[in-house]
Amino acid sequence: MTVLNLAISDRPGEIDFWVNTVVSEWSSLIRSVSERAGHPVERIVVPTDSLDTVVRRHGLPHYLKIDIEHADVMCVQALGKTGPTPFLSVEFTDESLMGEIAAQGYRRFKLVEQVSHLPVGRSRGWEGLSGTMGRVALTDRGAVFRALRKVVGFNRILSMTRPSRKSAGLVFPDGASGTFGDDIPSEWMDREETMEHWRRHTAEWTRHGRDFWCDLHAAV
Repeated sequence: MTVLNLAISDRPGEIDFWVNTVVSEWSSLIRSVSERAGHPVERIVVPTDSLDTVVRRHGLPHYLKIDIEHADVMCVQALGKTGPTPFLSVEFTDESLMGEIAAQGYRRFKLVEQVSHLPVGRSRGWEGLSGTMGRVALTDRGAVFRALRKVVGFNRILSMTRPSRKSAGLVFPDGASGTFGDDIPSEWMDREETMEHWRRHTAEWTRHGRDFWCDLHAAV
């Protein structure tokens, strides 16, 4: 493993990095992103380089995971200079990002809801089916499921989905991204089906006022 102590941006040099002093993972190159929820931030200056330069030095990875607090599009666009990786995942918060990813040659997609690690889409096998059942129990607006959440409790149902955090003998804690690619227990989808699932699931989840973020996994 090679750890590079730098920020990824669109150019080499130095750049302002805004450190959220309350929630460190919200720190970002974009000040407004780092200081959301009214949190205080501190400015530091850090070295920076572009993703395509890093790839030229270290090689194209088998799997590229991008989660850099709303600056993700820079990494995706840099793949136009390197060629696509076999597998990619990115925190998916903006529909326009799908167009950027598809433009780099990715044609197959999966979605994973990151609070529970439950796949969103066409399930595969028992693990995928149980994940779908858990997701429905957490988000469905039907009277039965609303009553279930009221009686059992949202957090209790969420804890019952924790087996979705186990894969191939590994256990992924809160904050981890989980497994990727073919190991995710759902079928690959095309762009249109993926966006349909994402829009519907986003509406279902946020209707409850719950924290929500989803990883988009892509393959060539």
